[in-house]
Amino acid sequence: ARDKAEKVLAANPKSFVGAWSMARIHHDEEGNHPRALAWVRKAQKLLNDADKEWAIKTLLEEHFILAEMNRNEEAIAVLDGFEKKWGPAPPYLRIWPLFKSGRMDEARAIATKLAASDDEGDRADGYNGLLSIAFEEHNHEGTYKWSMKGVDATGGKNCTIVRNAASAAFSRLKLDEAEQLLSVAWESATEQ
Repeated sequence: ARDKAEKVLAANPKSFVGAWSMARIHHDEEGNHPRALAWVRKAQKLLNDADKEWAIKTLLEEHFILAEMNRNEEAIAVLDGFEKKWGPAPPYLRIWPLFKSGRMDEARAIATKLAASDDEGDRADGYNGLLSIAFEEHNHEGTYKWSMKGVDATGGKNCTIVRNAASAAFSRLKLDEAEQLLSVAWESATEQ
């Protein structure tokens, strides 16, 4: 993939496709986040918001790269810019960078609101956020509580939450429950 992208860029240094490809290659394949960030920002400049769908993709990619680099305030700023330009960004994207920035109450409020949503995806994101916050706070009881509530709220159909619930059960030495939850997670993963 890199060779093809480099050929495109050699022929046309202002190629959005080439720059976007290099951003994804550095991020997804090579794990070189600083280079990925430089390339995604170059892709954004080349695109210059000419296509809304691609502009949104590049902003979300920038957000993910920054969050993975633990540059959380910048990741939040990207979402703020997204909202000014394109409307609300998916709210779950704020949970982790807010938490990592020490803004736990804001992160928890978003996760709690999502967990109460009628939308199945939002609900799963909310419970996953709540159990992740509890886990990072080393609150084993809270992790277990939120993961089990998440399993119930999603009908055991979200394999990520079910796997997290299995881990939480395991950490509480509820081994039979952990085994049963892993079976449900594997079954759910093969159905999706």
